[in-house]
Amino acid sequence: MDDGQHNLSNINYDKIAGWIVGIAIVEFDVDLGQVVKHLYPQDCLNQNEQKAISHMSFPDSNSFTKAEGSSQYIFRVKRQVKDIENRFCFGFTYFQQKKDNAIQRGYKQQSVVIFTNYPFIRFFNQISEIVGKHTFNNPDNLDIIINQALMDISEWPEPENNKAYSLLFLGEIINLEIPRHVQIARKRLSQQQISNQIVSNFTQINGSPPELIENKQVNLSVEKQNSSILQSDNELNQQSNSQTNSEEKKNQKVKSFQDLNILHVQSQQNGIQSMLSTHDCQEKGFFQEFNIYKIVRKNKVHNLWKIWEIVLTNQPLLIVADSPEECSELVFGAISLISPLEYVGDYRPYFTIYDLEYKTIKDECDKKMTRNIIIGITNPFFLKTLPDFPVVLRFDSQYGKMNGDTKKSSSEKVFPFEVNQKNSKVQINYDKTIDKMLLPIESVETDAINNSLIRKSFRNLTQQFIQTFEDYFDNQKNDIKIFDQKEFFKSLESKKFAFQDLFEKKTKIIQLYEKFLISANFLNYIKQKKNIYFTKTLLKY
Repeated sequence: MDDGQHNLSNINYDKIAGWIVGIAIVEFDVDLGQVVKHLYPQDCLNQNEQKAISHMSFPDSNSFTKAEGSSQYIFRVKRQVKDIENRFCFGFTYFQQKKDNAIQRGYKQQSVVIFTNYPFIRFFNQISEIVGKHTFNNPDNLDIIINQALMDISEWPEPENNKAYSLLFLGEIINLEIPRHVQIARKRLSQQQISNQIVSNFTQINGSPPELIENKQVNLSVEKQNSSILQSDNELNQQSNSQTNSEEKKNQKVKSFQDLNILHVQSQQNGIQSMLSTHDCQEKGFFQEFNIYKIVRKNKVHNLWKIWEIVLTNQPLLIVADSPEECSELVFGAISLISPLEYVGDYRPYFTIYDLEYKTIKDECDKKMTRNIIIGITNPFFLKTLPDFPVVLRFDSQYGKMNGDTKKSSSEKVFPFEVNQKNSKVQINYDKTIDKMLLPIESVETDAINNSLIRKSFRNLTQQFIQTFEDYFDNQKNDIKIFDQKEFFKSLESKKFAFQDLFEKKTKIIQLYEKFLISANFLNYIKQKKNIYFTKTLLKY
């Protein structure tokens, strides 16, 4: 691997860390295979992580059969570095392949991966695509491009919840709105770092450092770090001039980057698609920006209700698709169905045997102790190595061939669940009323409309499901609420459910609540509510 640090000067990596972990350029080497050629900063991943990620950054050979083209997908890996706040990291990948007779294999392959702790799907997809196209089309200017990209990121303000941003990146403005529920990591400064920062600020304003005491420590308390310091008009003018100079330097850098004559690649949405997409993103819940209808379409729509129940109750789910893009979208789309509830569990949008946790997950499956996890794969080999995975959903074209169904196209086949454990049996049925609501015409606009209809349907379903608990607590007159499992199920005996038509019998609804009560999703839901306590009966369940 090249050191990836050529000409990268004057970059504030502390500010970059507020947004991304790093950027990797992965290429195919005839002798070595897939390797991380460039890494910025160089120490953001250890050697084991680099080796694993180099393989996950390229689609499986059976899932990318085009001679030329691109693929964009996301993977999620567990970090192997100790003492870090975020245990998992997202890899936003933009893969490209193009014919090139000058290369021994006959074509050029490259992936750009943006590593980050945050699930800002649309935003980081744009970032990876922009960097990917620029570096692929201008390999001789790679250092200039990456240097400019990192400089731009270093000048972004720190990310904060419930805020909207318009951020300059490689000559383009990218909009981002961070929802309230996303956890933003805060850098934790030691007392000495805080003291040093106070001394620096004090010295800049007063011309000399503060008075020191005998043990050489700063004679300022940490509690005063947030106190405001009055500035004179002259100082404010100096600050204003400094900001102006900073803006001029920014414009100069953008101009020098644009001298490369690189075409802008940011795609723009318009009309009803943009309006509905923006509305969906503003709804509470993770991954609302995915068009779930576009992912499943027609004959696969009926599976959404089964997926909803599996995700709601934290059942392990293995999704098989034809490409990394499809399986990552399916995993994120599955998680988004239970909104406004938050999914609490592990998920791997694109998983390969090179993932550092593959052996661990395989051992768990072999011992019938599979964790709460949703996995997306493209390699049917997993079906042999994980034969007892609790629930498998086949969205891949290989399924029809294996079952002798070769006449029907992928869009015509019915893709069933394969349930390998009795306790993973799905109770809910497909809501047939959705057939009358969905528009039959295929277009970008109708896809957006159908997606919003489906999202509204599942949001209502989840809220109706949760309303049962709200009603149970509302019937308790005291401010401090008690959750008693026996009393709760007793209250369900005479209750009529708004979604009862989706179940053959009322007993199946009770069984669904029983499964939900022992899930991590339920515990997280209760944890977020105030003044609620459990009786011992729940712990015995």
